[in-house]
Amino acid sequence: MIPSFANVRVLCIGDVILDRYVSGKVHRLSPEAPIPVVSVDSVRNVLGGAANVANNIAAAGARCTFYGVLGEDAAGTTMREVLSHCSAITPFIFTTPHRKTTVKARIVVGRQQLMRLDEEIVEPIDSTLCQEILTSIETQVSQHDAIVLSDYDKGALPMELTQSLVAIAKAHKKPIIADPKGLSYEKYRGVSVLTPNLKELESVFGAFSDIDDACQKAQRALSQYDLQAIVLTCSEAGMCLITSERIEKVPAIQQDVCDVSGAGDTAVAYMAVALAAGLSLENAVILANCAAGQAVRKSGTAVVSYDEINSLRPPSSWSQKCLSLEEVLIKARDWRRQGLKIGFTNGCFDILHPGHLSTIRIARENCDVLVVGLNTDASIHVVKGSSRPFQSEHVRAEIIASLQDVDAVVLFDSYTPEALIAAIQPDVLVKGAEYRVEDLAGAQEVIARGGKVILANMEVGFSTTQFVETIRCNQQKVE
Repeated sequence: MIPSFANVRVLCIGDVILDRYVSGKVHRLSPEAPIPVVSVDSVRNVLGGAANVANNIAAAGARCTFYGVLGEDAAGTTMREVLSHCSAITPFIFTTPHRKTTVKARIVVGRQQLMRLDEEIVEPIDSTLCQEILTSIETQVSQHDAIVLSDYDKGALPMELTQSLVAIAKAHKKPIIADPKGLSYEKYRGVSVLTPNLKELESVFGAFSDIDDACQKAQRALSQYDLQAIVLTCSEAGMCLITSERIEKVPAIQQDVCDVSGAGDTAVAYMAVALAAGLSLENAVILANCAAGQAVRKSGTAVVSYDEINSLRPPSSWSQKCLSLEEVLIKARDWRRQGLKIGFTNGCFDILHPGHLSTIRIARENCDVLVVGLNTDASIHVVKGSSRPFQSEHVRAEIIASLQDVDAVVLFDSYTPEALIAAIQPDVLVKGAEYRVEDLAGAQEVIARGGKVILANMEVGFSTTQFVETIRCNQQKVE
């Protein structure tokens, strides 16, 4: 279940953009030039840029205090009017005659954009305005749970202001999330989470061969810029959570893509709300990924509501549970820090049957998280003979990982899982009642550490060997 964000307050600051959609129909080409003539049906103004982040924070059910800079012009007046329609956003808008309000006007026919017209000034705001904004934020920050910097490189977040905001966030022990632009990350030094996309990362660190290469470059940047984490958005490939300890890929939620406009804003908004509410970084990324998947289904700059996300089944793909030993050990450290009891069971699971399910269910009832050790094909050849397994290790891993009671699946290639158990150090070891504790691999090590060994009563009449013999007998009868 996704928690309610009703008591969450997020402070958002960044580049305000008025997204304007001019929609119409085309019936002919212009006699003046080989271009279509658009007969305008409607003009729609929506919150864009950092204002779209604020709008998504509000749509998630949280409250948002929003800081932005507008020009003294008609577009600025329109932006104020659109902002006034969202009661969950408290705007602190600064105006200056030296800038014009950023407008992105899209000419749209059906679902096709014919053209985009941009009006903007991208020079950084001056130091006097920076200080005014900073003074105001200093009076507000203690009332908020997180800070979001939505940087579109239009000048609202110069180095001076950004670094001052990082210092304020650290002084008040608030997470600060930055959606970056530009050719350097020096400006974002010290933020909690940086959320670039692949193109933005490439502009800073140069070309990379694939996503794995990009993740490794991002991981090296963590210490360079004093970052806690980088969440790399990879379009149809989903997201990658990158910390100093691990790189974790979160697959995209498969959707019919209508328009990617604003999907990044939705992702960073939900990530900020989740972290502000106390969710783990891993769960915040999963939620942000899910929200972005909903955003791309919508036309134009759009928001994703709490109800939309809450009605979806949480994405717990089996591929996220099939882990290497190194990945399991990293997760085990995280689980222990959270005070969770780790359980372990193992087997071949060649043909999944009620006996297997019973053992796994009993194991899960006696722990908080369950790791299943799975024999590789090679080890099964040794244990069961050359005719086994009937299903490959990848198929068996997928089946076991799809079970709700299982939190991680790890393959082992040895005759027994003793070395695996010694490495993971589970608090609970579970096997079927046909074993004796004194004969059970790893049991004495678990007991010596103060853990518990459970022999689960098996479902009578179920075994893979028995199934195979029954099938063979039936085949012989048919022949």
